[in-house]
Amino acid sequence: DLAGLDFKITMSVGRESGTWMDKSWAASGARLLLPLQCSFTGDELDLGFPGEEALAGRYCRRLDCEGGSFVGPGGTVTVACDGGGWWAAPTGRPGEQSLRFFLDFPAGAERNDVSIPPGRVFFSSALLNGDADDAYDVPASEIYEARGGLKLLNSGGLTIKKNTLLNLWGALGDVNLILGRYSLSGGKTAEAAERTASEASPE
Repeated sequence: DLAGLDFKITMSVGRESGTWMDKSWAASGARLLLPLQCSFTGDELDLGFPGEEALAGRYCRRLDCEGGSFVGPGGTVTVACDGGGWWAAPTGRPGEQSLRFFLDFPAGAERNDVSIPPGRVFFSSALLNGDADDAYDVPASEIYEARGGLKLLNSGGLTIKKNTLLNLWGALGDVNLILGRYSLSGGKTAEAAERTASEASPE
């Protein structure tokens, strides 16, 4: 269970193969890198009707995040975030669960021709709970092992929704646009534990 764990999630926003973002968006090949400290909680979050298709309904668990910053051409840019939600569900494959979460950026962010549009950004990943190392076909280099032995993918994709009249504003299923990728590493708790271990080790 992810509840009680915190992670550093670094968004790498930019043009990816297959995206349906406007042709002028991130056409220069530039990236917007945004590191975020996120805490997964066990508290229930009511998204209201009809909920989120990506999270399989109206209810999920709360994801805490206070935003982050990056260095732009004019200096440091602070990016506000209202937190978000997360949900994990079995995929049908042994030792594997899909992990979906989102963060809300009320004002978005922009760096040159790359932008995070105001609104909700979705993250995709997987939890790998197999008892044996060969329980899933994923290289060890792509796995992050969290506190308590929980394993999950250390990177994944970013998307946003763009529903229009063509899909009846989502009634026929969401239209998702690729926004970039993200990487995951230990958060404040893991960093503090590493510092404690380093200070306790003999020289």
